[in-house]
Amino acid sequence: TMRGSTVDPILREVAILQAAINANCPYEFHHHAEIGRQLGLPDQDIEAIKAGAPLEDPDRTLMIACANDLAKESKLCDATWDQMIVTFGLKTTFDVIFTSGAYSTLALALNSCGVEID
Repeated sequence: TMRGSTVDPILREVAILQAAINANCPYEFHHHAEIGRQLGLPDQDIEAIKAGAPLEDPDRTLMIACANDLAKESKLCDATWDQMIVTFGLKTTFDVIFTSGAYSTLALALNSCGVEID
């Protein structure tokens, strides 16, 4: 986890799961699906993220949008930025950006090293 992060743990895992999908990193997805389950993230949400299907919870949907923006544009689009600021404030917005970036980088390393699911 990211020490001192203001991101709700379940929302953090949603962002990490989407970062893993965007980086095509099965190991990271599998590992963080387990963490998400332990925190109370329902299997239906984990499966929806894996399938690219919409989530019902608006805050979780916003985490998906953040991870997707960062993967595709290397920044949050204006609409996502504005919604994050309104919903979570500036500090949490930055914490989500850094969390997504850190786990995207980790996915690159895991993929490059050929780390497989246990």
